[in-house]
Amino acid sequence: MANIDSIFLITGNTDLLIDREITELFHKLKSKNKSIEKQTINAQEENSFNQLLEYVSPNLFGNNYLVIIDEDRKST
Repeated sequence: MANIDSIFLITGNTDLLIDREITELFHKLKSKNKSIEKQTINAQEENSFNQLLEYVSPNLFGNNYLVIIDEDRKST
């Protein structure tokens, strides 16, 4: 089990470029840890903080996540 304890900040106003960077980052992380999963949290949702806690907390199965916090830019 790989321990990935990094924070990456990807910002911008062009969805295509942001999505490309996220995909590239995911593939880099996946090459180091085959079991990593991608999870997206909508920051506008009421339970977004609880979702974040769930994904970054240790769990029995040792799951690792790339957590994407999205301001729901696609729906605006």
